[in-house]
Amino acid sequence: MVLTGLTLLGMLLAALALWPLRDSVAQGASVVGLLLVYMAGRVPAAWRALAALWNDRILDIDLLMVVAAIAAAAVGAPFEGAVLLTLFSVSTTLEDRALGRARRAVEALMALRPETALRKAPDGTVMEIPAADLKVDDIFVLRPGARVPSDGVVATGRGALDEANITGESMPVSKQQGAKVFEATVNLDGVLEVAVTKTVEESTVARMITLVTEAQAQKAPSERFSEWFGQRYTIAVLLGAVLAFAVFLWLENDWHVALYRAAVLLVAASPCAIVISVPAAILSALSAAARGGVLFKGGAALETLAAVDTFAFDKTGTLTTGKASVTRVVALDGNEEEFLSLLAGLEAHSEHHSGAAIRQEAADRGITPAEVENVVALPSEGITGDRAGETLWAGNPRMAARRGAEIDHAPLAVLAEDTQTVIYFGRDARLLGAVSLADQTRPSSRPALRHFAEAALRKSS
Repeated sequence: MVLTGLTLLGMLLAALALWPLRDSVAQGASVVGLLLVYMAGRVPAAWRALAALWNDRILDIDLLMVVAAIAAAAVGAPFEGAVLLTLFSVSTTLEDRALGRARRAVEALMALRPETALRKAPDGTVMEIPAADLKVDDIFVLRPGARVPSDGVVATGRGALDEANITGESMPVSKQQGAKVFEATVNLDGVLEVAVTKTVEESTVARMITLVTEAQAQKAPSERFSEWFGQRYTIAVLLGAVLAFAVFLWLENDWHVALYRAAVLLVAASPCAIVISVPAAILSALSAAARGGVLFKGGAALETLAAVDTFAFDKTGTLTTGKASVTRVVALDGNEEEFLSLLAGLEAHSEHHSGAAIRQEAADRGITPAEVENVVALPSEGITGDRAGETLWAGNPRMAARRGAEIDHAPLAVLAEDTQTVIYFGRDARLLGAVSLADQTRPSSRPALRHFAEAALRKSS
Protein backbone atom coordinates (compact mmCIF):
# COMPACT_ATOMS: atom_id res chain seq x y z
CA MET A 1 0.00 0.00 0.00
CA VAL A 2 2.84 2.41 0.90
CA LEU A 3 4.78 1.57 -2.26
CA THR A 4 1.65 2.10 -4.35
CA GLY A 5 1.15 5.49 -2.70
CA LEU A 6 4.74 6.46 -3.53
CA THR A 7 4.24 5.24 -7.10
CA LEU A 8 1.09 7.34 -7.52
CA LEU A 9 2.86 10.37 -6.04
CA GLY A 10 5.75 9.85 -8.41
CA MET A 11 3.35 9.53 -11.34
CA LEU A 12 1.74 12.83 -10.34
CA LEU A 13 5.13 14.55 -10.27
CA ALA A 14 6.16 12.88 -13.54
CA ALA A 15 3.02 14.28 -15.19
CA LEU A 16 4.43 17.79 -14.63
CA ALA A 17 6.58 17.12 -17.69
CA LEU A 18 3.38 17.59 -19.68
CA TRP A 19 2.73 20.99 -18.06
CA PRO A 20 2.43 23.65 -20.78
CA LEU A 21 4.93 26.04 -19.13
CA ARG A 22 7.65 23.37 -18.97
CA ASP A 23 9.70 25.49 -16.58
CA SER A 24 12.76 24.18 -14.82
CA VAL A 25 10.89 23.48 -11.57
CA ALA A 26 8.29 21.33 -13.33
CA GLN A 27 10.98 19.48 -15.27
CA GLY A 28 12.98 18.84 -12.10
CA ALA A 29 9.90 17.58 -10.26
CA SER A 30 9.11 15.37 -13.23
CA VAL A 31 12.55 13.76 -13.09
CA VAL A 32 12.15 13.16 -9.35
CA GLY A 33 8.71 11.67 -9.96
CA LEU A 34 10.00 9.31 -12.64
CA LEU A 35 12.79 8.13 -10.36
CA LEU A 36 10.26 7.59 -7.58
CA VAL A 37 7.95 5.58 -9.85
CA TYR A 38 10.78 3.40 -11.12
CA MET A 39 12.12 2.76 -7.62
CA ALA A 40 8.79 2.14 -5.87
CA GLY A 41 7.07 0.40 -8.76
CA ARG A 42 9.89 -1.57 -10.39
CA VAL A 43 12.00 -2.88 -7.52
CA PRO A 44 9.21 -4.92 -5.81
CA ALA A 45 8.03 -6.28 -9.17
CA ALA A 46 11.59 -7.17 -10.17
CA TRP A 47 12.10 -8.95 -6.86
CA ARG A 48 8.93 -11.00 -7.33
CA ALA A 49 9.85 -11.79 -10.94
CA LEU A 50 13.33 -12.98 -10.01
CA ALA A 51 11.96 -15.05 -7.12
CA ALA A 52 9.43 -16.74 -9.43
CA LEU A 53 12.12 -17.35 -12.05
CA TRP A 54 14.64 -18.72 -9.54
CA ASN A 55 12.31 -20.79 -7.34
CA ASP A 56 9.60 -21.94 -9.75
CA ARG A 57 11.28 -21.48 -13.16
CA ILE A 58 8.33 -19.31 -14.20
CA LEU A 59 8.40 -16.30 -16.51
CA ASP A 60 5.43 -14.31 -15.26
CA ILE A 61 3.84 -10.95 -15.99
CA ASP A 62 5.97 -9.31 -13.29
CA LEU A 63 9.03 -9.94 -15.45
CA LEU A 64 7.31 -8.66 -18.57
CA MET A 65 6.31 -5.43 -16.83
CA VAL A 66 9.82 -4.82 -15.56
CA VAL A 67 11.42 -5.50 -18.93
CA ALA A 68 8.87 -3.29 -20.70
CA ALA A 69 9.48 -0.41 -18.27
CA ILE A 70 13.25 -0.70 -18.68
CA ALA A 71 12.91 -0.86 -22.46
CA ALA A 72 10.70 2.25 -22.43
CA ALA A 73 13.31 4.15 -20.45
CA ALA A 74 16.11 2.88 -22.70
CA VAL A 75 14.49 4.27 -25.86
CA GLY A 76 13.72 7.65 -24.30
CA ALA A 77 10.12 7.10 -23.20
CA PRO A 78 10.38 6.85 -19.42
CA PHE A 79 6.93 8.41 -18.92
CA GLU A 80 5.25 5.53 -20.77
CA GLY A 81 7.21 3.06 -18.65
CA ALA A 82 6.11 4.90 -15.52
CA VAL A 83 2.46 4.55 -16.59
CA LEU A 84 2.93 0.78 -16.92
CA LEU A 85 4.52 0.50 -13.49
CA THR A 86 1.83 2.64 -11.87
CA LEU A 87 -1.01 0.55 -13.29
CA PHE A 88 0.77 -2.63 -12.32
CA SER A 89 1.40 -1.38 -8.79
CA VAL A 90 -2.29 -0.49 -8.37
CA SER A 91 -3.37 -3.95 -9.56
CA THR A 92 -0.99 -5.65 -7.12
CA THR A 93 -2.36 -3.56 -4.26
CA LEU A 94 -5.93 -4.52 -5.17
CA GLU A 95 -4.97 -8.20 -5.17
CA ASP A 96 -3.20 -7.89 -1.81
CA ARG A 97 -6.23 -6.14 -0.38
CA ALA A 98 -8.48 -8.97 -1.52
CA LEU A 99 -6.17 -11.48 0.17
CA GLY A 100 -6.26 -9.28 3.28
CA ARG A 101 -9.91 -10.26 3.70
CA ALA A 102 -8.70 -13.78 4.51
CA ARG A 103 -6.34 -12.47 7.16
CA ARG A 104 -9.06 -10.33 8.74
CA ALA A 105 -11.51 -13.23 8.73
CA VAL A 106 -8.98 -15.47 10.46
CA GLU A 107 -8.17 -12.76 13.01
CA ALA A 108 -11.89 -12.38 13.77
CA LEU A 109 -12.20 -16.12 14.38
CA MET A 110 -9.10 -16.14 16.55
CA ALA A 111 -10.57 -13.35 18.69
CA LEU A 112 -13.52 -15.61 19.57
CA ARG A 113 -11.31 -18.16 21.30
CA PRO A 114 -10.94 -17.80 25.09
CA GLU A 115 -7.37 -17.76 26.33
CA THR A 116 -7.98 -19.66 29.59
CA ALA A 117 -10.13 -22.48 30.93
CA LEU A 118 -11.19 -23.69 34.39
CA ARG A 119 -9.96 -27.29 34.51
CA LYS A 120 -11.38 -29.54 37.22
CA ALA A 121 -8.93 -32.01 38.70
CA PRO A 122 -9.96 -35.54 39.80
CA ASP A 123 -9.85 -34.37 43.44
CA GLY A 124 -12.44 -31.67 42.66
CA THR A 125 -10.13 -28.65 42.72
CA VAL A 126 -10.56 -26.13 39.92
CA MET A 127 -7.55 -24.39 38.40
CA GLU A 128 -7.35 -21.76 35.66
CA ILE A 129 -5.02 -22.90 32.87
CA PRO A 130 -4.31 -21.82 29.27
CA ALA A 131 -7.03 -23.19 26.99
CA ALA A 132 -4.32 -24.65 24.74
CA ASP A 133 -3.29 -26.99 27.60
CA LEU A 134 -6.64 -28.80 27.67
CA LYS A 135 -6.45 -32.46 26.68
CA VAL A 136 -9.09 -34.93 25.57
CA ASP A 137 -11.18 -36.22 28.52
CA ASP A 138 -10.23 -33.25 30.72
CA ILE A 139 -13.17 -31.69 32.59
CA PHE A 140 -13.59 -27.93 32.55
CA VAL A 141 -16.11 -25.79 34.40
CA LEU A 142 -18.18 -23.33 32.37
CA ARG A 143 -19.75 -20.49 34.30
CA PRO A 144 -22.48 -18.09 33.05
CA GLY A 145 -21.07 -15.56 30.60
CA ALA A 146 -17.95 -17.60 29.82
CA ARG A 147 -16.90 -18.77 26.37
CA VAL A 148 -16.36 -22.47 25.75
CA PRO A 149 -12.58 -23.08 25.57
CA SER A 150 -12.74 -26.28 23.51
CA ASP A 151 -15.21 -28.69 21.93
CA GLY A 152 -16.75 -31.13 24.39
CA VAL A 153 -19.78 -32.92 25.82
CA VAL A 154 -21.74 -31.75 28.85
CA ALA A 155 -20.95 -34.04 31.79
CA THR A 156 -23.16 -32.37 34.41
CA GLY A 157 -25.43 -29.34 34.61
CA ARG A 158 -27.97 -27.59 32.42
CA GLY A 159 -27.86 -24.26 30.64
CA ALA A 160 -28.48 -22.31 27.45
CA LEU A 161 -25.65 -21.45 25.06
CA ASP A 162 -25.43 -18.75 22.41
CA GLU A 163 -24.04 -20.52 19.33
CA ALA A 164 -24.68 -17.73 16.83
CA ASN A 165 -21.00 -17.11 16.11
CA ILE A 166 -20.43 -20.77 15.18
CA THR A 167 -23.67 -22.25 13.82
CA GLY A 168 -25.54 -19.06 12.93
CA GLU A 169 -28.41 -20.03 15.24
CA SER A 170 -29.51 -16.74 16.76
CA MET A 171 -31.71 -18.30 19.45
CA PRO A 172 -30.06 -19.77 22.60
CA VAL A 173 -29.69 -23.55 22.52
CA SER A 174 -30.53 -25.56 25.63
CA LYS A 175 -27.79 -27.95 26.79
CA GLN A 176 -27.89 -30.78 29.29
CA GLN A 177 -25.93 -33.95 30.00
CA GLY A 178 -24.65 -35.57 26.82
CA ALA A 179 -25.13 -32.48 24.63
CA LYS A 180 -22.25 -31.27 22.45
CA VAL A 181 -20.79 -27.82 22.97
CA PHE A 182 -18.53 -25.95 20.55
CA GLU A 183 -15.49 -23.83 21.19
CA ALA A 184 -16.07 -20.04 21.38
CA THR A 185 -19.82 -20.32 22.04
CA VAL A 186 -21.14 -18.45 25.11
CA ASN A 187 -22.79 -19.91 28.18
CA LEU A 188 -25.80 -17.75 29.05
CA ASP A 189 -26.98 -19.36 32.27
CA GLY A 190 -26.30 -22.31 34.54
CA VAL A 191 -22.98 -23.90 35.52
CA LEU A 192 -21.81 -26.72 33.27
CA GLU A 193 -19.05 -29.27 33.58
CA VAL A 194 -17.84 -30.29 30.14
CA ALA A 195 -15.62 -33.19 29.07
CA VAL A 196 -13.15 -32.23 26.34
CA THR A 197 -13.56 -34.23 23.13
CA LYS A 198 -11.14 -32.31 20.90
CA THR A 199 -8.03 -30.29 21.62
CA VAL A 200 -7.79 -26.63 20.62
CA GLU A 201 -5.80 -27.61 17.51
CA GLU A 202 -8.65 -29.88 16.32
CA SER A 203 -11.62 -27.82 17.52
CA THR A 204 -14.49 -26.35 15.54
CA VAL A 205 -12.87 -22.91 15.39
CA ALA A 206 -9.56 -24.43 14.25
CA ARG A 207 -11.36 -26.18 11.39
CA MET A 208 -13.24 -22.98 10.55
CA ILE A 209 -9.97 -21.03 10.40
CA THR A 210 -8.52 -23.63 8.03
CA LEU A 211 -11.61 -23.59 5.82
CA VAL A 212 -11.77 -19.78 5.71
CA THR A 213 -8.08 -19.50 4.86
CA GLU A 214 -8.36 -22.09 2.08
CA ALA A 215 -11.58 -20.58 0.71
CA GLN A 216 -10.25 -17.02 0.68
CA ALA A 217 -6.98 -18.13 -0.91
CA GLN A 218 -8.76 -19.90 -3.75
CA LYS A 219 -8.58 -17.96 -6.97
CA ALA A 220 -11.65 -17.40 -9.07
CA PRO A 221 -11.75 -19.16 -12.46
CA SER A 222 -11.07 -15.86 -14.21
CA GLU A 223 -8.06 -15.27 -11.94
CA ARG A 224 -6.72 -18.76 -12.62
CA PHE A 225 -7.15 -18.23 -16.35
CA SER A 226 -5.43 -14.84 -16.10
CA GLU A 227 -2.50 -16.47 -14.30
CA TRP A 228 -2.30 -19.35 -16.79
CA PHE A 229 -2.55 -17.00 -19.74
CA GLY A 230 -0.07 -14.54 -18.25
CA GLN A 231 2.76 -17.07 -18.05
CA ARG A 232 2.39 -18.07 -21.68
CA TYR A 233 1.74 -14.53 -22.84
CA THR A 234 4.95 -13.32 -21.17
CA ILE A 235 7.04 -15.88 -22.98
CA ALA A 236 5.35 -15.08 -26.30
CA VAL A 237 5.86 -11.31 -25.96
CA LEU A 238 9.50 -11.62 -24.89
CA LEU A 239 10.24 -13.94 -27.80
CA GLY A 240 8.32 -11.61 -30.10
CA ALA A 241 10.43 -8.64 -28.98
CA VAL A 242 13.67 -10.55 -29.57
CA LEU A 243 12.38 -11.66 -32.96
CA ALA A 244 11.35 -8.11 -33.86
CA PHE A 245 14.80 -6.79 -32.93
CA ALA A 246 16.44 -9.47 -35.06
CA VAL A 247 14.12 -8.88 -38.02
CA PHE A 248 14.66 -5.12 -38.05
CA LEU A 249 18.41 -5.63 -37.86
CA TRP A 250 18.19 -8.12 -40.74
CA LEU A 251 16.30 -5.49 -42.74
CA GLU A 252 19.42 -3.31 -42.35
CA ASN A 253 17.93 -0.90 -39.82
CA ASP A 254 20.20 0.82 -37.36
CA TRP A 255 20.38 -1.11 -34.09
CA HIS A 256 18.94 1.93 -32.27
CA VAL A 257 15.89 1.78 -34.54
CA ALA A 258 15.58 -1.99 -34.12
CA LEU A 259 15.80 -1.66 -30.33
CA TYR A 260 13.25 1.15 -30.32
CA ARG A 261 10.75 -0.88 -32.31
CA ALA A 262 11.28 -3.97 -30.16
CA ALA A 263 10.72 -1.79 -27.07
CA VAL A 264 7.53 -0.41 -28.60
CA LEU A 265 6.30 -3.97 -28.99
CA LEU A 266 7.09 -4.72 -25.35
CA VAL A 267 5.33 -1.62 -24.07
CA ALA A 268 2.30 -1.95 -26.32
CA ALA A 269 1.93 -5.65 -25.55
CA SER A 270 2.23 -5.29 -21.78
CA PRO A 271 -1.03 -6.78 -20.47
CA CYS A 272 -2.03 -4.00 -18.09
CA ALA A 273 -5.71 -4.53 -18.82
CA ILE A 274 -5.51 -8.25 -18.04
CA VAL A 275 -3.46 -7.77 -14.89
CA ILE A 276 -5.55 -4.97 -13.37
CA SER A 277 -9.07 -5.81 -14.54
CA VAL A 278 -9.57 -9.22 -12.93
CA PRO A 279 -8.57 -8.43 -9.32
CA ALA A 280 -10.19 -5.01 -9.54
CA ALA A 281 -13.49 -6.44 -10.77
CA ILE A 282 -13.56 -9.20 -8.15
CA LEU A 283 -12.63 -6.86 -5.31
CA SER A 284 -15.28 -4.38 -6.42
CA ALA A 285 -17.95 -7.09 -6.48
CA LEU A 286 -16.93 -8.50 -3.08
CA SER A 287 -16.94 -5.01 -1.54
CA ALA A 288 -20.34 -4.14 -3.02
CA ALA A 289 -21.79 -7.39 -1.69
CA ALA A 290 -20.29 -6.78 1.77
CA ARG A 291 -21.86 -3.33 1.91
CA GLY A 292 -25.20 -5.03 1.26
CA GLY A 293 -24.60 -7.50 4.08
CA VAL A 294 -23.60 -10.44 1.86
CA LEU A 295 -20.23 -12.12 2.49
CA PHE A 296 -18.57 -14.39 -0.07
CA LYS A 297 -15.75 -16.83 0.59
CA GLY A 298 -13.62 -15.30 -2.16
CA GLY A 299 -13.79 -14.78 -5.89
CA ALA A 300 -14.37 -18.45 -6.73
CA ALA A 301 -17.66 -18.50 -4.81
CA LEU A 302 -18.66 -15.20 -6.38
CA GLU A 303 -18.24 -16.50 -9.94
CA THR A 304 -20.02 -19.75 -9.09
CA LEU A 305 -23.08 -17.70 -8.14
CA ALA A 306 -23.74 -17.03 -11.84
CA ALA A 307 -24.64 -20.71 -12.34
CA VAL A 308 -26.82 -21.10 -9.23
CA ASP A 309 -30.48 -21.94 -9.87
CA THR A 310 -31.58 -22.95 -6.34
CA PHE A 311 -31.21 -21.02 -3.07
CA ALA A 312 -31.58 -22.52 0.42
CA PHE A 313 -32.04 -20.16 3.36
CA ASP A 314 -31.47 -20.67 7.05
CA LYS A 315 -34.69 -19.39 8.61
CA THR A 316 -33.60 -18.03 11.99
CA GLY A 317 -31.92 -14.67 11.73
CA THR A 318 -32.09 -14.75 7.93
CA LEU A 319 -35.73 -14.89 6.89
CA THR A 320 -36.73 -14.03 10.44
CA THR A 321 -35.53 -11.36 12.84
CA GLY A 322 -33.79 -13.84 15.13
CA LYS A 323 -35.54 -12.20 18.07
CA ALA A 324 -38.45 -13.82 19.90
CA SER A 325 -41.66 -11.87 20.47
CA VAL A 326 -44.96 -12.65 22.16
CA THR A 327 -47.61 -13.83 19.70
CA ARG A 328 -50.41 -14.72 22.10
CA VAL A 329 -51.33 -14.28 25.77
CA VAL A 330 -53.81 -16.58 27.50
CA ALA A 331 -54.75 -15.66 31.08
CA LEU A 332 -56.98 -18.34 32.59
CA ASP A 333 -58.82 -15.77 34.72
CA GLY A 334 -59.19 -13.42 31.72
CA ASN A 335 -57.21 -10.54 33.26
CA GLU A 336 -54.30 -10.22 30.83
CA GLU A 337 -53.04 -6.94 32.34
CA GLU A 338 -52.49 -8.38 35.82
CA PHE A 339 -51.18 -11.60 34.28
CA LEU A 340 -48.53 -9.75 32.24
CA SER A 341 -47.65 -7.47 35.16
CA LEU A 342 -46.77 -10.45 37.37
CA LEU A 343 -45.04 -12.36 34.58
CA ALA A 344 -43.01 -9.34 33.44
CA GLY A 345 -42.02 -8.64 37.07
CA LEU A 346 -40.70 -12.18 37.39
CA GLU A 347 -38.93 -12.06 34.01
CA ALA A 348 -37.41 -8.65 34.84
CA HIS A 349 -34.61 -10.58 36.53
CA SER A 350 -34.04 -12.96 33.59
CA GLU A 351 -31.50 -12.59 30.80
CA HIS A 352 -33.10 -15.31 28.69
CA HIS A 353 -34.47 -14.31 25.27
CA SER A 354 -38.00 -15.30 26.32
CA GLY A 355 -37.81 -12.95 29.31
CA ALA A 356 -36.81 -10.06 27.06
CA ALA A 357 -39.77 -10.80 24.76
CA ILE A 358 -42.23 -10.83 27.67
CA ARG A 359 -40.86 -7.59 29.11
CA GLN A 360 -41.16 -5.96 25.68
CA GLU A 361 -44.78 -7.10 25.34
CA ALA A 362 -45.64 -5.59 28.73
CA ALA A 363 -43.89 -2.34 27.80
CA ASP A 364 -45.74 -2.18 24.47
CA ARG A 365 -49.04 -2.49 26.35
CA GLY A 366 -48.00 0.12 28.94
CA ILE A 367 -48.10 -2.41 31.78
CA THR A 368 -45.85 -1.83 34.80
CA PRO A 369 -44.04 -5.00 35.98
CA ALA A 370 -44.85 -6.11 39.55
CA GLU A 371 -42.19 -6.28 42.26
CA VAL A 372 -40.85 -9.82 42.63
CA GLU A 373 -38.12 -10.92 45.06
CA ASN A 374 -35.73 -13.85 45.51
CA VAL A 375 -35.68 -14.69 41.81
CA VAL A 376 -33.87 -17.93 40.95
CA ALA A 377 -33.20 -19.28 37.44
CA LEU A 378 -33.43 -23.04 36.94
CA PRO A 379 -31.50 -23.94 33.76
CA SER A 380 -33.56 -25.69 31.06
CA GLU A 381 -36.73 -25.33 33.17
CA GLY A 382 -37.56 -21.72 33.94
CA ILE A 383 -37.49 -19.14 36.72
CA THR A 384 -39.06 -18.70 40.18
CA GLY A 385 -39.56 -15.75 42.55
CA ASP A 386 -41.48 -14.62 45.62
CA ARG A 387 -44.28 -12.08 45.94
CA ALA A 388 -46.49 -11.52 48.98
CA GLY A 389 -45.44 -14.81 50.55
CA GLU A 390 -46.27 -16.83 47.44
CA THR A 391 -44.01 -18.39 44.83
CA LEU A 392 -44.36 -17.29 41.22
CA TRP A 393 -42.89 -19.44 38.51
CA ALA A 394 -42.59 -19.44 34.73
CA GLY A 395 -41.14 -22.03 32.40
CA ASN A 396 -41.67 -25.15 30.36
CA PRO A 397 -43.76 -28.24 31.25
CA ARG A 398 -40.91 -29.56 33.43
CA MET A 399 -41.20 -26.44 35.60
CA ALA A 400 -44.98 -26.87 35.82
CA ALA A 401 -44.52 -30.50 36.85
CA ARG A 402 -41.99 -29.45 39.50
CA ARG A 403 -44.59 -27.08 41.01
CA GLY A 404 -47.38 -29.66 40.75
CA ALA A 405 -49.42 -27.53 38.34
CA GLU A 406 -51.77 -29.05 35.77
CA ILE A 407 -51.28 -27.56 32.30
CA ASP A 408 -54.01 -29.53 30.52
CA HIS A 409 -56.50 -26.67 30.19
CA ALA A 410 -58.80 -26.25 27.18
CA PRO A 411 -57.87 -22.57 26.51
CA LEU A 412 -54.19 -23.60 26.31
CA ALA A 413 -54.74 -26.49 23.91
CA VAL A 414 -54.30 -24.27 20.85
CA LEU A 415 -50.93 -23.12 22.19
CA ALA A 416 -49.74 -26.67 22.83
CA GLU A 417 -50.68 -27.71 19.30
CA ASP A 418 -48.69 -24.88 17.73
CA THR A 419 -45.00 -25.14 16.92
CA GLN A 420 -44.24 -21.96 18.83
CA THR A 421 -42.51 -21.83 22.22
CA VAL A 422 -44.96 -21.84 25.14
CA ILE A 423 -44.09 -20.33 28.54
CA TYR A 424 -46.42 -21.47 31.37
CA PHE A 425 -46.91 -19.13 34.34
CA GLY A 426 -48.34 -19.90 37.75
CA ARG A 427 -48.50 -19.18 41.47
CA ASP A 428 -47.53 -22.09 43.75
CA ALA A 429 -49.42 -25.12 42.35
CA ARG A 430 -51.96 -23.05 40.42
CA LEU A 431 -51.52 -22.34 36.70
CA LEU A 432 -52.38 -18.72 35.85
CA GLY A 433 -51.96 -18.97 32.08
CA ALA A 434 -49.36 -19.06 29.33
CA VAL A 435 -47.81 -17.04 26.55
CA SER A 436 -46.54 -18.22 23.17
CA LEU A 437 -43.34 -16.88 21.63
CA ALA A 438 -42.15 -16.98 18.06
CA ASP A 439 -39.45 -15.57 15.83
CA GLN A 440 -41.09 -13.05 13.49
CA THR A 441 -40.57 -12.88 9.73
CA ARG A 442 -38.49 -9.98 8.49
CA PRO A 443 -40.46 -7.39 6.47
CA SER A 444 -37.98 -7.80 3.63
CA SER A 445 -38.24 -11.61 3.44
CA ARG A 446 -41.44 -11.89 1.40
CA PRO A 447 -40.36 -9.38 -1.28
CA ALA A 448 -36.94 -11.06 -1.49
CA LEU A 449 -38.40 -14.54 -1.94
CA ARG A 450 -40.90 -13.17 -4.45
CA HIS A 451 -38.00 -11.63 -6.39
CA PHE A 452 -36.18 -14.99 -6.52
CA ALA A 453 -39.35 -16.75 -7.67
CA GLU A 454 -39.90 -14.20 -10.43
CA ALA A 455 -36.27 -14.49 -11.51
CA ALA A 456 -36.68 -18.27 -11.75
CA LEU A 457 -39.78 -17.85 -13.93
CA ARG A 458 -37.97 -15.42 -16.22
CA LYS A 459 -35.04 -17.84 -16.55
CA SER A 460 -37.26 -20.80 -17.38
CA SER A 461 -39.36 -18.90 -19.92
